[in-house]
Amino acid sequence: MKNSSVFLAAMFSFIILVSISQAQTDQHERWENGVSNSWTLPQAPKVELDELKSRWKLIEEELKSTTNEYAGTYCIGGDMRGSIVRWAPKSGFVYVYTYEWLDLIGFSYGKVIINPSEITFTFERGQQFKNEFGDTITIPQHWIPARWKRNNYLIPTDDIAEFGNYVAGFGKYNDFNGPCCEFTPFFVDTAKSGSQESERPIVPSEYEHLIKQPIETTIKSVGRKKLVKNYGSEGELYSNLHLKASLLPVQINAGKKQGVKRGLLFHLVDAPIGQYLKIIRVGLAFSEGVIVRDIDENGERCFDLETGESKQCPPVLAGTKVTTSPL
Repeated sequence: MKNSSVFLAAMFSFIILVSISQAQTDQHERWENGVSNSWTLPQAPKVELDELKSRWKLIEEELKSTTNEYAGTYCIGGDMRGSIVRWAPKSGFVYVYTYEWLDLIGFSYGKVIINPSEITFTFERGQQFKNEFGDTITIPQHWIPARWKRNNYLIPTDDIAEFGNYVAGFGKYNDFNGPCCEFTPFFVDTAKSGSQESERPIVPSEYEHLIKQPIETTIKSVGRKKLVKNYGSEGELYSNLHLKASLLPVQINAGKKQGVKRGLLFHLVDAPIGQYLKIIRVGLAFSEGVIVRDIDENGERCFDLETGESKQCPPVLAGTKVTTSPL
């Protein structure tokens, strides 16, 4: 009788464990999400994972017909980790946090409230979760929609002043004009076809005063190039060493009056990437600097943004436009 009781207790425990296991996802299950690489799903109740996938698909379908110009799929991050927000007015939002864009670490979903100047998330599943290091990630509730160039942005309300610095290339965001940075600092999505392209960022009127103007000027004169080895560049967000580089002295038509400072980085407008202008000396109305380019066995190499191909850097001429704005 005693053995029978032990057996029944063991069976009862086994049934409970099986039920719990079935209510959780297999940690090796992968989700073909249709946006990036398939994701390994985290440990979570099956009902919540099913809702995640269902909500993701519902939003995808609504995005095909919605007239809201900012509804979409927004990404932030770099190679190691990143997040995606997908939202639409009726179907709500989904927020996912990934490691190397392969492993889904945390997720949330809920409804969306659209106000004249911001978008509000109301959470049905978790505003917080732990990242791969055990740190708490808190998802913002209030977001500001914006457009700049051909991109839409979704910016946490508390970060709108930082976005104003980013579009001007000021503060730490000036680093994006140099050999940096392989990540996006704000949630970004490609604007819908037919949307108006905007050189100056479009934000709700009450936030316009926080959007700063970049320093834009032209190259006044060009000097003689010299070749160097082990040329270092270092900023707040990066450290880079050019094993071989060319330094082309230039003078620009902007100085202290325009806010130019020693060490400020500019990028060349309508030119291939892989080169940047670093200010060395600053005058009242003009400044001197060098255009830095990497050199390999094929010479000075730049990259064509449209084709993604390496190419020979073109000559730099007087009159070339430069700006602190990173895009």
